[in-house]
Amino acid sequence: MSIIDIRDLAQLHIAAAFNEQASGRYFGVQQSYSWKEILTEFQTILSSSSSSNSSSNSNDNDEYNGYDYQLPPLNPNEDYENKIPTQFDHTRKDSLGVTLRPLHDTLKDLIDFFISKGAL
Repeated sequence: MSIIDIRDLAQLHIAAAFNEQASGRYFGVQQSYSWKEILTEFQTILSSSSSSNSSSNSNDNDEYNGYDYQLPPLNPNEDYENKIPTQFDHTRKDSLGVTLRPLHDTLKDLIDFFISKGAL
């Protein structure tokens, strides 16, 4: 799954618009993530700070006050560990000088947004 923070994508569009050498297609992604990586990151962000699985990002956990997120059941016949993610050549994107947010920050901000709207 290819994920990009919409704020980063907007910055890429602006950078390309103001770059006279920019033309053609640019991959607006950081990397492809497996569903297991994405779901595990959600779990890391939302798990309680008192949990034995507490991540190094324990300051993130406090604000969710023990939200009990469990990974949904994954297909036991699927090899999630050894799938080769989609590969991208980031040369053109990198030439625009925009630094993309890591997956953790993008998902944390997404969760915060949903909470602020009462959707979580």
